[in-house]
Amino acid sequence: MTKQIVVFAFLLIVLFSYKVSAQTSQENYFDNQGRPFTKKTSEIEGDPYLFDKWLPGKVQAANDKTYDGFKLKYDIADDLLVFAYDSADEPLKFVDDIKTFTIILPEPIVFTNGFPSIDKQTSQSYYQLISNGKTKLLKRRTKVVLESKGYNTVVKKYQEYNNYYIFKDNKIAKLENPKKTLYALAGAKKTDIDNYLKSNSINFKRDEDLARLFDYYNTLAQ
Repeated sequence: MTKQIVVFAFLLIVLFSYKVSAQTSQENYFDNQGRPFTKKTSEIEGDPYLFDKWLPGKVQAANDKTYDGFKLKYDIADDLLVFAYDSADEPLKFVDDIKTFTIILPEPIVFTNGFPSIDKQTSQSYYQLISNGKTKLLKRRTKVVLESKGYNTVVKKYQEYNNYYIFKDNKIAKLENPKKTLYALAGAKKTDIDNYLKSNSINFKRDEDLARLFDYYNTLAQ
């Protein structure tokens, strides 16, 4: 009898150890109808999110339904928005297709989709809206998993990459040189862009400065 109890206890320990291992090797998500899906993250350094903490935000679905009062996280590795009612809750996946969402930092950051396919992006890919006007300045934010080999080891970690795009007249193009692109877009009003750059300190590596510059260009293009 004692031997049977020992064997049973051993099996319980093995089962518990397997359950703990399974929980640490994947991150569980649930949609709001309770269907689980998994995302393996434990073997990768860093995390797939744009911001690693839950933040307040607003969401608009493709069917015009709006959601407010949720906590949001944006997984930029998989281009997936998840939400929770409280920061301590498990992540949930929206059942509706999401068109636009805003993360509040406290300054709002707006992401939207629906643009033509380009590079690896489709019409469902989200872009951060840097400047909104007749000519839109978009920022594509993503993370990829990089591998580096050591002695008998392979280290995986997330690395963020950003690219900028111009959307105008229902066409999208990658932005390589903001100043050169604006000169080409401005045409006869190139002098106005020159005067603006002389009067304003613009750092082409700062989103805030690029937003001001493209906002100004959009006033010329009316």
